[in-house]
This record gives sequence, C-alpha cells and structure tokens, in this order.
Amino acid sequence: MNREETIFLDTSALIPLLTESHCNHYKVRRYLKETKCSCCIDSIVLSEFLTGAKSPKEKRVVLDIIARQFRVLSLSVIGAQIGAQIFKCLKEKGVVPKGKTDRQITRVDVLILASAIENRVNTILYEDNHFFSMIQHVKDIIIPNYSIPNPIRIVDIPGDLFDNISN
Repeated sequence: MNREETIFLDTSALIPLLTESHCNHYKVRRYLKETKCSCCIDSIVLSEFLTGAKSPKEKRVVLDIIARQFRVLSLSVIGAQIGAQIFKCLKEKGVVPKGKTDRQITRVDVLILASAIENRVNTILYEDNHFFSMIQHVKDIIIPNYSIPNPIRIVDIPGDLFDNISN
C-alpha cells in the first residue's frame, strides 16, 4: 500500500503562498498545484504566520484557507523526542547559534522539522537560510523507523515565465 504523497510547508513557504504580493507567491502556488500532493503544516507554523497577521479579519481568512486546504499537524511525545535528538545533533556539530534569539529560532525550526519527520511527510518546502543549513546538518542522522523528508527550497524550483504575472 502506497502512502499518500505529502508536502509539508515551513513558515517560509506558507508566507509566500498566502501573500499574493510576495515575489514567490505564484511559484509556490504553481509548484503545489503541479505536484498534486496533500499539503500540511504544523500548528507551530500556523502560529508563526498568525503572529504576523495585521487584523482579526486577516486571521479569519487565513484560518478558513488552512481549514479547507491543509492538514494541521502537531507534535506528540515521539515528535518531541525526535526534536531533542535533532537539536542534540546540531549542538554536537557546533551549529546551534550562541545568541538567545537565534537559538530560539533554531529550536522552533527543529520542532517544525521534527513534526514533519514524525508525521512521515515526503517533502518539506522551505526558503530561509537557517532552515536550509539545519537540514544540511541533520540529513544524515538516523532516527529509527523515520526518515528525513526530501527538502525542496523555493529558490531551487524552476521558474516559469508567467510566475510573476497575476492570474
């Protein structure tokens, strides 16, 4: 039995998807449409996105879109253990930032990645540099019965002549 193909969006991929004025909006939208996969996010990603919402109306619109088009995942105890293992690996490699803010950003990204791993998604779509760096450092760690999702960076998706033209 084949499992359903799933794409997990990091906050750095959700922002351009839901922000029509973003320079990567049409690229992300086209990519998700062409892949015909189920899309999911973690509740942490949703929280990060809603933090930037400008009004209660914008929050309601986003929540409606998410409810219709995404599966929202959450960490369990197993996901927390996976996250701890990833963070420990990053710490041992000396790549956890020393500054308090950057260290917290890394912790949040680790939990987002742990959720993707725990929920056995196929692909994780992202854009930001620190997420890219984190994935490069953990892609070879062994988590029994789990695998690291295939990372796709938005910048690596081939562009289309019409990506920046509104539909």
